[in-house]
Amino acid sequence: MYHASKELKPKRWLVLAYCFNMDGQAASHHITDKIPYLKRHGIDPVVVSAATGYLDSGVEHHQVTSPAPSGLRFELRHILKLKFGTGIWGRFLRALAAIVLLPFYALEKIFLQFDSQWSWFITAERKGNRLIRERPFDLIYVSGGASSAFLAAHRLSKKHDIPWIAEIYDPMIHDSWRRSRMAYWWNARMEKLICTYAKAAFWYTPDAISQAKDRNPQLGNRGHLMRPGMMPPDFGEVKYVPDNKLKFSYFGGLTPERNLGILTAALGRLLKERPELKAVMQVHQYGGEMDKVSQEGFKQLPDSILVSHGRLETDPVTGKNGRQRVLEQMRQSDVLILMHGQGEICQLYIPSKIYEYLWAQRPVLVFSPLPAHWNDILDSSDHYVIDQTDPVAIDKALSQLVADWEKGQLSDRPISQAHSVESAVELLFEQVCSLNPKSH
Repeated sequence: MYHASKELKPKRWLVLAYCFNMDGQAASHHITDKIPYLKRHGIDPVVVSAATGYLDSGVEHHQVTSPAPSGLRFELRHILKLKFGTGIWGRFLRALAAIVLLPFYALEKIFLQFDSQWSWFITAERKGNRLIRERPFDLIYVSGGASSAFLAAHRLSKKHDIPWIAEIYDPMIHDSWRRSRMAYWWNARMEKLICTYAKAAFWYTPDAISQAKDRNPQLGNRGHLMRPGMMPPDFGEVKYVPDNKLKFSYFGGLTPERNLGILTAALGRLLKERPELKAVMQVHQYGGEMDKVSQEGFKQLPDSILVSHGRLETDPVTGKNGRQRVLEQMRQSDVLILMHGQGEICQLYIPSKIYEYLWAQRPVLVFSPLPAHWNDILDSSDHYVIDQTDPVAIDKALSQLVADWEKGQLSDRPISQAHSVESAVELLFEQVCSLNPKSH
């Protein structure tokens, strides 16, 4: 156990990370990619996660499920998909599980309008208690994902006298909140726990730190800015080869708040000026279903513009999984599209997809209400960062992009990883060591 009078030696950490090793999730990359670097610092990480991802054989990894119906409903979809795939049998089992849990889920929602992972702290704490009784831990490290993980860390810390630190991926609460008032109350309580009891806390934007501190002045100087970065993805042997089509590609989910409406409107204006581009321009969309705003936007464009691929799954012919196929399509794209979103929430987060995009080395077209927020991430001489509130700037940037393509100037960009996983772990380790200077 840890005692304040003792020297902190960050040798064994209990890592609470709901989304650990969950394929295709940014929340998974943020923690999974850090593990090798933590080991290089002599840390023995013991991970407790949900059972929604792959069991990692390279680290001591324990998986527990949420006990509440909402959590089980969410997690079983992923567990059954991992175990039985996306075929008929897998779809049948997922549907059966949803039907069995439906009355219990409905009953829970009558009384508790929390996020589905709210109950995970119960089983995570139980597993943490058992692990701590078996051997000593020097630190508890909570890495984003489910907000209830922070509650588990606090309770374990209080019970066993072990310090804890928190990494918060997205803001806990914000002025653009669209979920239930009860969920807002819960997340506000989790944020207060972090700001009051965590020995150090890390957010991904300065505004996220500032707003958390405004709500919880007790945070003091324990809030820190971290840019998470990402380990180099495996793009295989695929190289970018230009052809006679200008291929824009968008990867990820679409919502009414983060949609392609701004892009479709700009393309509509461009095609009025240069109708001949209709024959060469394509927008490839990869991911889930398209939101209504984007759907309506593409209806105003020629049918040939949109090429919707949906979610890529494992290819039975090549054996490549969906993740590998997505990465290859990134490398083969002329331009990668990134939508920051809308409203005040954009001050509080940076889409994690950008770190993956940078490794792809392709030009990135960013639509953001806050273009200055990208200054330390994207080199404007290599990429296109557009103020999405300025139609004139949008049209000018798109025209320049088309001209660059026509002149053959959309070649691979230099790998620019100003904020790497390694630098994120260095910051993490520096703050942990500062809890007691003797631990350097």
